[in-house]
Amino acid sequence: MITTTQHTIGTTPVLISEAHHNPVEIHLHSEEHGNGHPIYLGESDVSTTTGYHIQPDLDLVLNIPAGESLFAVSDGAGRELHVIRIAD
Repeated sequence: MITTTQHTIGTTPVLISEAHHNPVEIHLHSEEHGNGHPIYLGESDVSTTTGYHIQPDLDLVLNIPAGESLFAVSDGAGRELHVIRIAD
């Protein structure tokens, strides 16, 4: 199943992809257009110091193992993240 979502990211971690019984392919795009507003990825306790930084305007593809979730956080409110999720 393919789903598309748009998330508004702020200073509290936001669930991007819930755990699934099979691996999940995630395509991410930060809509920050070079505004210098980073988004960080990680586990449920992700922070701006522990997360994986997504560069603005770049696409990122991740393969999430079965049973794992993905969260995002930023250093401020109102950051946009577009997601395509492909799962069996």
